[in-house]
Order: sequence, then structure tokens, then C-alpha cells
Amino acid sequence: MDAVILAGGLGSRLKEVISDLPKPLAPIQDKPFLDILLAQLDTFEMISKVILAVGYRADQVISYYEKRPKITFSIESSPLGTGGALKKALEGVSSEDVLVCNGDSFLDYSLAEMWERYRIADADIMMACREVEEASRYGQVDFDVESGRIVGFQEKSTEKLKGWINGGVYLMKRDILCDFPSDRPFSLEQEVFPKVLKKRMFGYPTAGLFIDIGTRESYSQAQEILKGIYAEQR
Repeated sequence: MDAVILAGGLGSRLKEVISDLPKPLAPIQDKPFLDILLAQLDTFEMISKVILAVGYRADQVISYYEKRPKITFSIESSPLGTGGALKKALEGVSSEDVLVCNGDSFLDYSLAEMWERYRIADADIMMACREVEEASRYGQVDFDVESGRIVGFQEKSTEKLKGWINGGVYLMKRDILCDFPSDRPFSLEQEVFPKVLKKRMFGYPTAGLFIDIGTRESYSQAQEILKGIYAEQR
């Protein structure tokens, strides 16, 4: 199975911390965050190739990883949004099903277990979901815990409510974006997911470690939280 990492982020909220680096290259204990995601994928025997979907300062990402085996690149010449970037990257995917990961968050999960549930559910898309104390910060995923079927999404809010959030990891059919445009940017979270609810969309609940590096606070926390993870997976 091929994997795609969405690694085109601007990292605008981290500018003062990471300067002109693209967000996936933000250092965690002096090593790029993307190294952690790639090290995790290396532990999954199912993954045969990784496509890095790059945009902002793509040259830096390519320069760093171009000599790594099993890695190819999908390059945005102009911003395409998360959905557009994925659609472009899927052109290079050869497997019928694909693993997709956000390039600015880490989730500890079992791909073998997630794949088994995806296969049994005959899903078009399965989203890894993590329960957190303040789901409102991320936006909440509503799904039937018994069937696993995702039934809706809630926007971010100021209320501090416990709930399930999008863990930034997906298994999906390679052709799931065929009906979405190629001539304009679009968002996975805002446009694709609400529209594919009518398809076979399921949640995969996991209690594994989750952290994103999208804010200065969470990026600072990641320095300690992920220090051991990198050491284990290197």
C-alpha cells in the first residue's frame, strides 16, 4: 500500500519559532518532525512507498529527503489546499487503497488493526479518531461507536467539551476524490469530509498518543512528548 503525507503546510503560526522552515521540517530535538512520521511508517510492513505532498518551500523538503529510498514527491506549483494537494498526490498512487497522514500531527495507532476494520466495514474512507478533553479546539467528529459510522462534524468552538477529534490519519479508496475539482484549491476538512458522509465513512477510535505542532504551545510540548518516540522509532 502507498502512503501520502500532506507536508505542504505554511506554519504561519510558528513563524517566530521556525523562521522560514516549512512546518513539517520544524525541529523536534534537532530533527525534523517529518522524520518522526516517516520512522513510524517504516514500522508498518504494509507500506511500500511514501509520497510527500509538498508546497511551501518544497525545495527544502525535497533536498532533505530526495535520497531516501521509497520516497517520491508531489509538488504544488501554487497552493491547492489539503484536498487539492491530496488529489494531485493521488496521481502517483498505484495501490487501490491509500494511507493518508497529516504532516503536522502525530498519532500512535495500529495500521494493521485499522486496516482490518477498514476491510471488514468495506469502507470508502476510515478516519482515525482520538478522544480528547477539549475537542472544541479541533472540531468534533460524531460517530456511532457501535457501528463506527461517522454521522457528522462539529465546528471548533470556545466550549471546553470532551469528545472525539480527527486524528489526522486516514485509509481511503484511491479514487475517492474523483468528483472533486482539479482547477481550484479545496479543503479535505471543510469540503471533502462533509460531502463523503453519504459514502461508507467510518471512524477508527484509538487511545494512542496524539499531538499536533500547529501552535507555539503544542509545538513546545511536542519537544518533550515526542523525544522518546523518535528515539524508539529511529
